[in-house]
Amino acid sequence: MSLRAALVLLLPEPRVEELRARFDPEGTAAGIPLHITLLFPFGARASGVEEFFARWSPLRFSLARVEAFPGAVWLAPEPDEELHERILELYARYPEYPPYDGEFPDPIPHATVGKGDVAEAVRVAAEPLLPVEFEVDAATLIEEVAPDRWHAGKRFPFEGGT
Repeated sequence: MSLRAALVLLLPEPRVEELRARFDPEGTAAGIPLHITLLFPFGARASGVEEFFARWSPLRFSLARVEAFPGAVWLAPEPDEELHERILELYARYPEYPPYDGEFPDPIPHATVGKGDVAEAVRVAAEPLLPVEFEVDAATLIEEVAPDRWHAGKRFPFEGGT
C-alpha cells in the first residue's frame, strides 16, 4: 500500500543522477529517481492508466538549462511544448488529482536536481553536461512505500501516436 504516488518520466542518465545526488541528497536517499513529474499526487490504483499512455508516442527532448523555483533548482526540458500539452491532457483525464494538490494548476515541466540555495553551484556543475538528450517511451508510477521512502513501480509504455 502506498502513502502517496506520482506519475513520472524517468530520466536514467548517470551524470545527471550524480549531479542530483550531490545537490538533492535527501530526495536521492528517499529513493526518488531523477524524473519529470507528469502528475503528483496520483491515485496508485486509478483505472485506465495503461490505455491512456498506450496512445502516446515517445517524447524527445533535452535537458538544456538550469532554472530555479524558490527552494528548488531544476533542469529545463527543450522543447517543452509537447511535454506540457501531454501533462495538461493527463490532468484533464484525472481531474480528481489536481497537480500539486491544486497549488500549481499549470505546472512547468522540470527535472529537479537541487534543493535549497544551490542554483549557482548547480549551474557551474551542470554547464559541462548540458544539453542531455532523452527519448522517453513510458511513464512510471512511483510510490511512497514508507514515510520518505519511494519505489519505482509499474511502467506504462507509449505504444502509439497522439
